[in-house]
Order: sequence, then structure tokens, then C-alpha cells
Amino acid sequence: MRPIIFSSLLAGLLVQGTASAAINVIAYYRMGEDGTLTNGSAVDSSGNGNDILNAVNATGITVSTSDPAPGSTAYYTFDGSTQGFYSSNFAPDDNFGIEAWVKVGDLMQGNTTIFSTGGNDGGLQLSFDNGSLAGALASSSFVGDAYTPSSTDEWVHLALVRADGVTTYYVNGVAYGDSTSAGINSASTIHLGVSSGASAYFNGSIDEARIFTFDSGAFSTSDLLAVPEPSIALLGLFGFGGMLFARRRSA
Repeated sequence: MRPIIFSSLLAGLLVQGTASAAINVIAYYRMGEDGTLTNGSAVDSSGNGNDILNAVNATGITVSTSDPAPGSTAYYTFDGSTQGFYSSNFAPDDNFGIEAWVKVGDLMQGNTTIFSTGGNDGGLQLSFDNGSLAGALASSSFVGDAYTPSSTDEWVHLALVRADGVTTYYVNGVAYGDSTSAGINSASTIHLGVSSGASAYFNGSIDEARIFTFDSGAFSTSDLLAVPEPSIALLGLFGFGGMLFARRRSA
């Protein structure tokens, strides 16, 4: 029985590690690793060159390594005063999503954007609103229920996915509701850590932010970074364990 259980666990990890093949990552902001804060820009690690070029006081942003988000080693910490990024939008208007790991630095801070493809012009928007983490169609309507962090030490994975006209808000990989409100404005501006017009700034940490696309009907929640992929070392450990079980059985 034990070898069967062990093999099932290994198979599950392997499936998880390849699940993201259904999506096309068009921008990936690692927020600290691999020179991803270069020349005042949030650098895109996807290979597509979609850097967020315009910064508001980027030199004051801290690259932190203590207690990173799952699957990460570094992240950006914003002080909530005058720090953030913005750039021309390159996301489509359907069959795409945004996601990020977020840690709120001040649970009493005012309302502000965390990560958005639309500013105030109808894009997908992850935000801090009235003490909770929310998903919205910017300046239009909220999507699903908001999530209230337990403390300033809690990393929370947030995602908004628009698939065939339906936008769904995910918290830690779980759907918190959806919306069929009006379409997305793909000509608006991307914001990270700052609201449109620099009207408010996020106090907290952001990590592993992505924008991705997918074919109609192809998206799965397993495509999100809510649960990090297994490392090569972990897969090797499971493989070694499988060999031990096989030897015991043959003995």
C-alpha cells in the first residue's frame, strides 16, 4: 500500500508542475530576483520585454528577503507614501488574468490599488478597500467577496481572471465570486503599488505578479501561482523515496 500512496503523491506533484502549460505568461514581475528592479523599472522576467517602465520614487522601494511569499526568495516592500509603477497597457480585453502575492503593511491604510490593468478605466484591479483585499473592474464594480487579512504577516495570493466575458476573483486559489459586468478597456494604464493619477499608494509587500492569457475554455485554477510548483530537489527526494520503497518490496 505504501508504494502506491507514494507514487500517487509524486504523480500529483508532477501534474502540478506542468499545469501552467495552458496559459501564456505575457508579463512576470519577480519583484526582487534576477535584477528585477533595474533602472527604476519593474523588469519583466517572462522574456517578452513588458517592463513597467514608469516609476514613482522607485529608489525608495525596498527589496526584502525576510519571510518571502511561497516559492519566492525576494519581494518589493512599498512604504505607502510615494512609491509605485505605471505603464501603457498590453493586456487584452478577454481570456486573460492577473495575479500577485500580497502582504498588507497597514491594515488601517486608505483605499488604494495594488495591481491593475486599468487604472480608473475598466481594467482588472486588485486593491485594498475598506480594510480588505478586493477584486474589481476598475471604476465599475467589485467582483465577488473581499478578503480581510488576519495580520500584517500574512501573505495572500490574489487573482482576477476574465474568461469568455466572466470575471472571477480568487483568493489563495479559491473563487470568491464572479461578475459579468461590462467589458474591459484594454487601452488603459497598468498600475503597480499606486492608484491611477498617483492619488493613493499601497503600504505593504507585493511579489510574483503576473499577467497571462489563455485560449477560450483552457484556464484552470491550477494555472495560478497560489501553490508554488515543486522544486527539483523535492521531486528528487520523492524519486529517491520511491527507490527505497521498491528495494524494500523486492527484499
